Amino acid sequence: MSGMRYGQVPLRSSSQILNALKRLGVQEGSARSTSHRFLYRELPDGRKVSNPLPMGKREVPRGTLRNILETLEIPLEDFLRELR
Repeated sequence: MSGMRYGQVPLRSSSQILNALKRLGVQEGSARSTSHRFLYRELPDGRKVSNPLPMGKREVPRGTLRNILETLEIPLEDFLRELR
C-alpha cells in the first residue's frame, strides 16, 4: 500500500462504490433484496469470491468498504483510482 489507510479514504455512497467496483471487473449478482447487492469476482486462480454491498447508503462505513475490498481481493489503490 502506498501509505493510504482506510481511515483516510473519503466516505462514498453505495452507488459510487458499486460503479468503481464494476470498472474493476466485479460482477453484480441477481438482486435478492433491495437493501443489498450481491457482488462477485473470479480471481486469477479460478476461485470465485463474493460479498454483499449495502445499497441506499449515502456513506458506506470504511470498515464495510475494507471488508468488501479484502474479500474481493482488490487493492485499495486500484479501487481509489476507479472511484470518481
